[in-house]
Amino acid sequence: MRSMRVHETVLHIRRGLEYLFLTSLFITLFSGFLLCDCEVWTATDFPNPRLEPERCGFIGNYTNDNISRRVCDPDGIMTSQEVILLNELVLNLTSSCICEDGCDGGGFPIAIAVANRIQSSTSHGGFEPAVRKCKSFAETLHKKWFPDDGCQDTSLIFFCFHYKELSISLDREVERVFSDLEIAALAGLGKEVLGPDAYTVIRETNLNLSQTFIGLEQVLTKLHDGIENGPSLTSFTLYLIAVPSALLALIAIMCILANWSCRPDLEATVDPQSGKHNGGHTVR
Repeated sequence: MRSMRVHETVLHIRRGLEYLFLTSLFITLFSGFLLCDCEVWTATDFPNPRLEPERCGFIGNYTNDNISRRVCDPDGIMTSQEVILLNELVLNLTSSCICEDGCDGGGFPIAIAVANRIQSSTSHGGFEPAVRKCKSFAETLHKKWFPDDGCQDTSLIFFCFHYKELSISLDREVERVFSDLEIAALAGLGKEVLGPDAYTVIRETNLNLSQTFIGLEQVLTKLHDGIENGPSLTSFTLYLIAVPSALLALIAIMCILANWSCRPDLEATVDPQSGKHNGGHTVR
């Protein structure tokens, strides 16, 4: 009788814990849905700063048609002043033009897009790693913002605030002057200045700028400098240099070791008086 009561008590406690767990899970998910007053973007419906400047964070005279705009932050991750300042930096960082028909405002245009949440690019809506999701979003948005780029010299910097993930989409001509080693270094810089750890450090700035603006400014400057400096050492070139050098060094070491190991035998077969070899017999 007592064992049955104990069993029933344990069963009631277990059901109570399951109920509390499900209730807390529902409250967490529902409150997160209510508190997240943000849109989940796809690259298709993400606004274009040239066509919808207000949605991208521009205000005042910067919404006029005669103003060039290459920055979009529809979720307000940055302030409007930061969006405008970052746009001015983008426009001022011009490079040499490679187009036969000329370039409007300098060559190698760079654009910047910032979003809080983005949808998966997979059609079935299943799980997709954040890195792949952001990369796909950046590449699709890049083609949308620069659809008629005959020069193929454009770049797009995309930052997803929710994942703290940076993705760079480069056109064909940019990949020729910006090596894969520089891309890897740029990705490392992105993790340093825009990764989760970057937002846990309090930095003092004179203009009280957000970490998102500071990080994007550094990434933008590094990308522009790499393009401006032209082609650099690639991993393939480094491989072609490193492998033969390593083989030559190995051969040299083997020759030194072989010469050193044979030296005692040579010394033992030399006549100390005449200095000639004695046919391999040790002098007594």
